[in-house]
Amino acid sequence: MIKLIDILYEGKQVGILYHIMDENSFTYNLTNDRIGNRKDDIISFSRSKSFLSIPQHLPKDKVFARFIIDGDKLSNNYKIFPIDDRFYKSKNQKKDSLDWLFENQDEFEERVIGVINNIGKYIIKIEIFKEIDEKTKKLLKQYLKKYPNISIS
Repeated sequence: MIKLIDILYEGKQVGILYHIMDENSFTYNLTNDRIGNRKDDIISFSRSKSFLSIPQHLPKDKVFARFIIDGDKLSNNYKIFPIDDRFYKSKNQKKDSLDWLFENQDEFEERVIGVINNIGKYIIKIEIFKEIDEKTKKLLKQYLKKYPNISIS
């Protein structure tokens, strides 16, 4: 019985996660209250606060905003895959293997496969790095009414 209680009270300890995005992704995420749009999407997060670009995918000058996510809370509903520097992929790898997730990645990355719905439940803070237009301000204001727990900077 004591062992069962220990298991029930043992929480996952993922910590704070960061998700950067361009302006179109930001608008999409707020409008749909989710990140991703297909069951096979790979959603990347960083554990590093200083990580603000994705070489060859999202250069620093295109980063519009960043979600600061409660990784512990997210991990209660979604499987989070930690990524490190190891190269896992082999030429004979089966298609149903998840090892392809770990190909050539840096050590501060976490991934979720699929769509994260109701993303506002997991957002602690939204950081906006560029000028925000009136349409996006209105969208953000509506979103914050739904999730008053989110802070903005």
